[in-house]
Amino acid sequence: MIGLFFSLRYQAQIRSTRPELFKGIERSVVQAIEDAGGTPQLDRRAITASFDDASIGFWIDMVILLDTIQNIMTEAAPELYGFSCVLLEKLGDEVYRLSWTLPGAQPEGGSGLWCESRLKKALRPYVSLGTGPLGYTAIKAISFLPEKPPADLAANGEKVAWLLKQGDYRNTVLTGPRFCGKRAGLRRYAAELLGSIPLLRINFGAGGTGLSCFTDALSPEIRALALRISEYSHTPVKDLSHELESLVVSVSRERFRDEYSAYTLQQAGRFLELLLGIFARAGTERGRPVLVLENIDRAGRAAAELFSSVYRKLPNRASLLVFATAEREPQEDWNGVFTRNIKIGAEGFTQPQVSNLSRDFWEMAYAFALLGRYFPPAQFESLFAETGRNPRLVSQTMEYFLRRGIIDCREAPEPRIPGFIGRAEQVLGERRELVRTMVWTRILAWVEAGKFRPCFNLLKALADLGGQGSDTLILDSISADIMNGAYRGIEEALQSSRFTTVVGEVRALPLRYIFNSGKALICGGEEDIRRVFLEGPPDADAFPVYKTQMLVDLARYQLSVQDIDAASEAVKESILLAQKQRGGKDLAQAYRLFSLVNVCRQRLGDAIDYFNFAQENAERSGNSGELAITGYYAAGTYFLFGNISGAERAIHRAIDAASGVGRYEWADRARFLQGRLRFETGRYKEALNIFESLQGSADSLGSRPAASDERRTVLAAWIYRTEVYLKRPQPRKPEILNLDARLFELEAAWLREDYPETFRLADILAQNLPEGDFLLIEQPDWRSGFSQCELLLSSYKKLLYRLLSIYRALALSRLNGKDRAKGDQALESIRPVIREEGLPRMDPLDAFYYYAYYCVLRDSGSPEVDMNTAVSMAFKRLQSRASRIDEVETKRAYLSLNYWNSALWETAKQYKLI
Repeated sequence: MIGLFFSLRYQAQIRSTRPELFKGIERSVVQAIEDAGGTPQLDRRAITASFDDASIGFWIDMVILLDTIQNIMTEAAPELYGFSCVLLEKLGDEVYRLSWTLPGAQPEGGSGLWCESRLKKALRPYVSLGTGPLGYTAIKAISFLPEKPPADLAANGEKVAWLLKQGDYRNTVLTGPRFCGKRAGLRRYAAELLGSIPLLRINFGAGGTGLSCFTDALSPEIRALALRISEYSHTPVKDLSHELESLVVSVSRERFRDEYSAYTLQQAGRFLELLLGIFARAGTERGRPVLVLENIDRAGRAAAELFSSVYRKLPNRASLLVFATAEREPQEDWNGVFTRNIKIGAEGFTQPQVSNLSRDFWEMAYAFALLGRYFPPAQFESLFAETGRNPRLVSQTMEYFLRRGIIDCREAPEPRIPGFIGRAEQVLGERRELVRTMVWTRILAWVEAGKFRPCFNLLKALADLGGQGSDTLILDSISADIMNGAYRGIEEALQSSRFTTVVGEVRALPLRYIFNSGKALICGGEEDIRRVFLEGPPDADAFPVYKTQMLVDLARYQLSVQDIDAASEAVKESILLAQKQRGGKDLAQAYRLFSLVNVCRQRLGDAIDYFNFAQENAERSGNSGELAITGYYAAGTYFLFGNISGAERAIHRAIDAASGVGRYEWADRARFLQGRLRFETGRYKEALNIFESLQGSADSLGSRPAASDERRTVLAAWIYRTEVYLKRPQPRKPEILNLDARLFELEAAWLREDYPETFRLADILAQNLPEGDFLLIEQPDWRSGFSQCELLLSSYKKLLYRLLSIYRALALSRLNGKDRAKGDQALESIRPVIREEGLPRMDPLDAFYYYAYYCVLRDSGSPEVDMNTAVSMAFKRLQSRASRIDEVETKRAYLSLNYWNSALWETAKQYKLI
């Protein structure tokens, strides 16, 4: 620890005669001490403080503090009698004698700043030292900043600028060795063109090489320009500013990625489109807009392709000049952007002299180099401030490096020292771990604050810094990559020893299993899922978080194969484990799965309660993806229960949550369910609009390769069905007949009174019923348009069998007429459905089954008493379901607009049930 002592000469007298002056000095000195990370203590004699001298760049920070105190005292000097500010190795009671022992100023021009003689060696690189009483040394002046940058940087910049002036204005790439004057020359040339327009700089390699480099370009000057341009173009300033800042946050969170979801690419593309569009319009001001792309050879492929795509579509790109720097020839990703390439040689390039660079400056340069891998330089000051350090430590060190020629610009403070990382680590020795730990902790702090999203690349960065994430962070990172479909890096790591290095040897086995099971459940097909779960999971008792995830995944699989009892046990155990852990991600998933267990057991009230628990935990843990899936299943459960308006509300929440995090596949599946609800309430035109909008939109990014084809097939089937109910003269029959389409073809034949065809199609469908009952739980299942909750309640095979039996019976009753002998054939077809023990009242088609039974009885010449009973049972079921709809208009539509419900309503009137 290092101590500081500060006292005014005749302090008691000044406190009494000039109280405001004294309080102002005291406040300023205390603030300076706190900025430097010190702990100040005040009494009537002096201000003392202690500092941790193990911190990064400590002595630079102390010199900045001394300089600040010197400036404070210089301003107040005319009204004072001098002061003493002393740095010591240790504070004790004897320090109070220093206010009299040490004079406030030296005759030779001393400053009032002192240090214990034992600290001279540490301070000598930064200050000019004098003499003093025994054991103390005067600090005559603070003089660590060179007067001006090296001449060679400016000279090289002039040569590059001259080259750029030759020929017409064209988009140009400057290729050549690093630090050979390319950047300085571009700055000089751009300054002549820009006028009052700020330079737009996108720097690949300063804070990353991916999409976040675009959002890092939104500097305060560019923000101000955007606001001015929006005023000229009559764009609402508030809306534009809000959208830009929102996109900055969204894209920057994915800083560690090199594989991106479609949503992130969309967000980054929108940001770049706004940024370049605004900047290109700046040419209406005095000057020409210039964009500089630094280090394009370091840019990630996704970033290069996105920039080229957005730039080529930019309507006013001709007004925008684009320059770039690179060490190598640009790749094909930049085709269409640059028309000229100028090669720069290394002539005149000199390396900075670092032989007399202090250890503190090596530490700061090393910190800048490591931070620059993951954070943009504009955030360095706030990063140091978060560790309790003075932000001026960053700015003053940057200025020193610039004047020494160690860096060539603040926006990319990469040391101009060959093999810098290796040299720095050799110079620093064990102190390098202090810097690495600081960077490691800042990354983790930003993840915890939600500024970075977890991913496997983030785990690799932590491993490169010598640390690992927590069990939860590692699991979240792997899960996030699976959810985004961006897991190529994990697969590559699994094929080598890299995966074990990143996650740790003891974690590797359970995490490998979790990755394989999660990838299968979220991205695979039935065979993939079954194959993973052929073998039991490895032991994970030492890792409760991993064991919880394994149980959750096991419950998902068991629900898929309809092993409900086993799923119930697995999910109960996962809930007990998750409740003991921090956060709520696993708990939200577990509650949602337990809801689905209750759906399977026809306990819809319990299911809805657990969906509410799942949503609360998903909201609490910020898991919007889980919130979307839970909302979709909750909507399906409300639908089964009969509360269609409640289902609509759940769907809106699901769509908002899914769209907000780019889970468009779930948003589209929820929208399809919304169309189903409009269909079930007889609002067929609204349903058709929804189905057609889904068909016309870009293919949803389903987890499985076949998902898009299945989606198109299902949409075509339901569009056909809806047009049939709208009585369109030529409904669009699907080209591909999946089971939904075959069922609707059968239904359409009955509705157009083609009873022989109905009977024939029913027999064909009966031969093609699905064999298995496997369900996809963690993917939006487009194999059928019936909701996943409906198929959990009653298998697809049973649902199809019931409906084909109903229509077969309806067709037979019409074909056979009042012939009682033949009429029995129709009744034999429908009675198994009506008498089915497993037929639940919460089946959305419950009332339809009994009304169809009445129709068969009527057309077969059955006794009036039987028909009366059937109508009564059907109408009671209709009333029961309608009573659960808590919105008047929806209830009215359900009763009066739905084809079958309105027919039942009219029949009930005939039987005087209304």
